[in-house]
Amino acid sequence: MDHHPINLYDAVDVDADLQLSGHTHHGQMWPLNYITQALFEVSMGYMKIENTHFYVSSGYGT
Repeated sequence: MDHHPINLYDAVDVDADLQLSGHTHHGQMWPLNYITQALFEVSMGYMKIENTHFYVSSGYGT
């Protein structure tokens, strides 16, 4: 688990199967989703890099 989905390749380098990341506030208030997309490689949802799966929650509410 990692609160923010940064340094994703650290998890890939240690052959982690799964990383769960906390909220990035993606899309909670327009136009913040553009900022989170610029800051994080995956700001919401699912991504797979090599054999590591990443799930990122967008958070809840404003």
